[in-house]
Amino acid sequence: MLSTVRWTATLLTGALLCATATLSGQSPTAAECVNGEAGLTSGASAAARSALTRVRWRDAYQDVTGIQAKAGTRAAFDSIVARSEVLLSATTRGEPTPLDSAVGVLLARLQVARRELAAHLANDSLRLKSSFDMSGLEMERDLQVAGRAHLGFDVNVDFDSVPDVASAICASAGAAHAYVRYLLKPQFTAIAKSYADASAHWEMFVHDGYSMTFLERMAASCRFGSLLWIVSPLRNCSNSPDRSLEPPRNQVVFAHPSAALAPLFTRDSLWREMVIVEWYGLMHHAYGATRMRTVGASVAWSYPSAGRSRPGVVVRTPWGSLGAFDRGAGKVYLAVSSDVLVHVPAIRNAARSLKVDALRRATSTIAEK
Repeated sequence: MLSTVRWTATLLTGALLCATATLSGQSPTAAECVNGEAGLTSGASAAARSALTRVRWRDAYQDVTGIQAKAGTRAAFDSIVARSEVLLSATTRGEPTPLDSAVGVLLARLQVARRELAAHLANDSLRLKSSFDMSGLEMERDLQVAGRAHLGFDVNVDFDSVPDVASAICASAGAAHAYVRYLLKPQFTAIAKSYADASAHWEMFVHDGYSMTFLERMAASCRFGSLLWIVSPLRNCSNSPDRSLEPPRNQVVFAHPSAALAPLFTRDSLWREMVIVEWYGLMHHAYGATRMRTVGASVAWSYPSAGRSRPGVVVRTPWGSLGAFDRGAGKVYLAVSSDVLVHVPAIRNAARSLKVDALRRATSTIAEK
């Protein structure tokens, strides 16, 4: 998970490796490569300069995305690999250098990345999986030794000994890294949108939804084990982050107390106060852009302030709850009920804890992918 977080941070902060170094007489440094634009020394050949321009993501962006549009993602990535090979050949001029091992490692990792990319495309989608390890295509500066950087955090690249070859390695790794980041950007955007939508839906659930007793919270958080199918048969408790991210769309009402008023319009009383216990029921929440609407029904029992307790039902609508209870002698109480627990701060805070747990669990699962 740590490597994934490190990778994600590098993706977000190292977008276009390379933007500031000039082609003057100064040798490029590791810092310029990692934080800016890879450049060559003034003595570099024209072929090397041309190849560098073809590789740098800033210059090659339209070319690469054009190839992607015409021939596909693998062809576009292959073009980056081919350009990198030309650049490395032009800078080494076929002569052995102290960075030959780093060149070999870079080319090997480009091929591994290509195979991973092809495997993802074979599944018709790019997914964030631990197997897709981008660390081999990142350059990280070694802060302890000036002029050095690491390819994949383990292969040392010395900019002082062979600056042009080092810059070629950096530019090649940077172009491949930027392209994969470009491909994965919709994934990050989709994840961010899903998280924002889920967070907004949880706020609706906490503020506008039915309050939840301890047993109902246990069901909503999938903690009833094998009894869940009885207590909360409609709750989706799979490990999929896409499903656990959102608040419950189907909520179980289980031993839930509420208050109600039943109109009598008799000489001695206009209303009959009663306590209602909704023993078992199901509700469905529909989340909109700014509010949620809830419908459902539950089997309940009324305890009026006068008279015997009676069974009945409670129907939940977007405009309120209405109960119907046996009154005896063939008569029926029609009662308007109110979710009194909604006004208890501790109940609301407990519901908010479900939101925190769900979002934390979902983001942890996403990071591990």
